[in-house]
Amino acid sequence: MSRACSRVHPRVYPRGGWDTWTDLLFIFVISVITVGAAFILHEMAHKFTAMKFGYYAAFRKDNGMLLMGVALAALVGVVFAAPGATVIYGQPGRDMSKKENGIISVAGPVVNLCLVCYSLRLSSQDLPCRCCRSLSSERWVSQ
Repeated sequence: MSRACSRVHPRVYPRGGWDTWTDLLFIFVISVITVGAAFILHEMAHKFTAMKFGYYAAFRKDNGMLLMGVALAALVGVVFAAPGATVIYGQPGRDMSKKENGIISVAGPVVNLCLVCYSLRLSSQDLPCRCCRSLSSERWVSQ
């Protein structure tokens, strides 16, 4: 575990452990930024895909789900937060087809998979699939 973590962030594991509380704070801030960016990109993928098909889409927050996520993390130790979702509005006289619904639904997870592949490349881990290897070409990341 420490070998893998030292690849991701050498400052934290140069001597095999956490040095100070500032290291923990640094990792926490980086984690919040990373998760927040992934969440925003995921929801934007749903929105822009729906817009491509001619639907109106907007993000709607849900404070109740955010509170439930914090409570689950505190009480059970499971982190699952859904502070909102992209809501897609149909057009009058036009129903969304199953194909359009499927493409819009899968757009967010595809963005997450692309982020995983790119992150694996940045952390110099072994690349598990052909999709990830294609992202590792020199035009994306040079070492």
